[in-house]
Amino acid sequence: MLKWAFALTTFVLGSGVSRAGLYNPAEPGEGELNPNFKDFQNTRVSLLFLGANKDEVKDPLQMRLFEKAMHEPMQMRYRMIQETAPRVIPADWNLAQRLSLSAYLIRRKKYLEAIEVLKPLSRKEHDNFLILSNLSTAYHLAGQEPALAIDYLDQALKAWPEKWSDLDENRRKFLEQIGWDQTKFRNYREADTYQLKLLKLRRLEKARAGKEEHPDDLFGVTFVGETGKYEAGKLAGKLPPRALAIVQQLLVWSPTDSRLYWLLGEIYNALGEDAVALQIFEELAGFSGINYRPQMLSEHLNILRAVPRRPTVTVSPDIDSKPPPPTDSPSSGSFDVRSLLIGILVGIIISIFAYWQIREIMRRRQGRTKV
Repeated sequence: MLKWAFALTTFVLGSGVSRAGLYNPAEPGEGELNPNFKDFQNTRVSLLFLGANKDEVKDPLQMRLFEKAMHEPMQMRYRMIQETAPRVIPADWNLAQRLSLSAYLIRRKKYLEAIEVLKPLSRKEHDNFLILSNLSTAYHLAGQEPALAIDYLDQALKAWPEKWSDLDENRRKFLEQIGWDQTKFRNYREADTYQLKLLKLRRLEKARAGKEEHPDDLFGVTFVGETGKYEAGKLAGKLPPRALAIVQQLLVWSPTDSRLYWLLGEIYNALGEDAVALQIFEELAGFSGINYRPQMLSEHLNILRAVPRRPTVTVSPDIDSKPPPPTDSPSSGSFDVRSLLIGILVGIIISIFAYWQIREIMRRRQGRTKV
């Protein structure tokens, strides 16, 4: 699955495309976070496919990966639901069903249809932060009235209590029914708070005609070491305890956002995992054809490339770390046993062959005697 990232992102990863929170009660496990980059990358790559369409695929390798992905359960489910979605929502559909449908449509790039689902809900439940957050995402990605995206997300956070205990009983029961608890409640609110900050930063940058010369300044740190220069695996400042989880969550909501992906790499480097940062930067800078190369990213990539790296050796955890004995050593049992078994097998075959030969000779002699 991880190998798909390098070919897949060539045609689906874009620059500076961020969205607000995206909540789908019908897919509670679609965006699992994990500090282990390989595991999280699998999550992100699976989400990258959800909005991809066949006409976007130009390369034969990409086409093979795309066709393979189309047989994955989640990919098929998203397409089937989007393509068979009712034009008129049945009156007996509950809130969770309507909210889920809006998320399916947004992932499949049917933003205006998602807005049609969400707008009546937002009027009926004007303080439902999940509806408002999804609506913010739909407006932002539709590219219409960008101020509305910020406005709806701002409304969502104002309606979102800071504490689980501050929820009214009906809202708490609904969240529990879709699998939320105090931890998810807190973490999602925190992530959407940073999402609002991200939307405002990018809107201000766009108004100033600024270029993407640095990672998004979500945490107020400059990614340099104690020397004041960029260093592999070091950071002079201090990140929030959940910085990695926050950026991963934003990428779950916006898996095609190159700049957020760059920020993820900087955070891994700040946490001492410069090899992971190098992998991300290589992917962005063109290793997979994305060709996303702000000057600062290129500089950081070159610094990480210059770091000597030991070759990776895969060792089974249940094998002793001592070096194996020489093959001619008496303790090298695997070779001796294999040779012994082969010898026994060959001996059996020779014995059978000899037995058949002896029987044939005796039969011929007996035949001559009778004659």
